[in-house]
Amino acid sequence: MMMKMPWRRKSRSFHLQLQGAIEGMFQAGRPQTAQELFKDMCSHGQQPNIVTFSIMINGLCSQGNLDDALTLLKKMEESQLKPNLVTYCILINGMCKAGKINDAKELFSSLFENGLQPDVYVYSAIMKGLCQ
Repeated sequence: MMMKMPWRRKSRSFHLQLQGAIEGMFQAGRPQTAQELFKDMCSHGQQPNIVTFSIMINGLCSQGNLDDALTLLKKMEESQLKPNLVTYCILINGMCKAGKINDAKELFSSLFENGLQPDVYVYSAIMKGLCQ
């Protein structure tokens, strides 16, 4: 059952509610509903921000759906949003859990190319993946 949302709202609190609903759907084991909510959000003019994209990417990685997470990363970049350290950390963790260590190393290297400096969380994610 899909939730009915009052899409005309564009306030910050409404956006936070959408983020909470999407994250909650993933946590409740309803990834399809989370994805439908995200798609509805976009199709009704609600522009996702970095946090919304990161919530989606995290949920997809947690479900083992790395390909969709990477597709969403591309959409994020196409919408002129640059991934932040949180987004990179989520993806590096997801890649390592999926056994894609070389992909995780490539993504880690791209941090520097994009002008970002890894923090302790990103280093921890890549080290954990390399030690598995």
